[in-house]
Amino acid sequence: MGACVICPVDGGLSACAPQSPSAAATGARNQVVLVIDRATRSRVLAMEGPPKQKKIADRINEELRDLRIVSIKRLGLVEWPEQCLVNSTETLKTLRITSNLIRDLPPFLGEFKILQTLDLSSNEISVVDLDFSLFPASLQSLSLRHNQLKGQITGLEHLVSLVELDISENKDINRIDHVDWTRLISLEELNMDNLSLTSLPSNLGSLPRLQVLSAKSNALKPTDASIPQILLQNARSLHTLYLDGNDGITEAVFMKLPGAESYMRRRKARLDKQIAGGTYSPDLAVI
Repeated sequence: MGACVICPVDGGLSACAPQSPSAAATGARNQVVLVIDRATRSRVLAMEGPPKQKKIADRINEELRDLRIVSIKRLGLVEWPEQCLVNSTETLKTLRITSNLIRDLPPFLGEFKILQTLDLSSNEISVVDLDFSLFPASLQSLSLRHNQLKGQITGLEHLVSLVELDISENKDINRIDHVDWTRLISLEELNMDNLSLTSLPSNLGSLPRLQVLSAKSNALKPTDASIPQILLQNARSLHTLYLDGNDGITEAVFMKLPGAESYMRRRKARLDKQIAGGTYSPDLAVI
């Protein structure tokens, strides 16, 4: 299926010859590419480094609007491409600004009406006590992995449509208990690896759809206060739990925790189903 592609020229952007989507994707690795799908009229902006390409970001201006997908990777970007994003608050569904040098969250972040996927991983976002109520309530997938977030997180219950959340590799996050986790009824996957948590909130056990919980390399202990019984016992969909890298937590020690047997029964039922269906793949990191 053909696509109209807008490519960079000296001083701005202009139309190039139509390309296939695969050709457009190849071009995205070293230039700005605006793809307009002829069938859906979806407007997709793709930009990828190396960092010396960052001057290209300066050309993203008011000419670009009503985008549905924006992907900006490895451009050494320090500031948000504000104009094209503000011009797309009614249409943008996917926003990925990854492996750049972004330090702040923009004031217009909450203005996106239908944004479903937001990936800001591998930047330098430095916020103390991040308030997630600033994010669009429409989000289904959110990644803030590998930034410089600090302290506690609040307001996450505002994101009631969230299915996947990744806040891993923010070593200075030390508290997540000021969140009403019971409101996140759609959450299925939660990644909290490499934080500084000393305990997991017991009300994670109230999440009806939580299937995968990863809390590797924190400061958790093999105690009920650190890994609550109510979490292991009541999280009825939880079948995959990663706890390696926490001091003293081995499989043998884990099995002595209150609620561990309930979790292991659910996990066994899941594995039995995978084995019967021929989809089982061993993962030694899972308890």
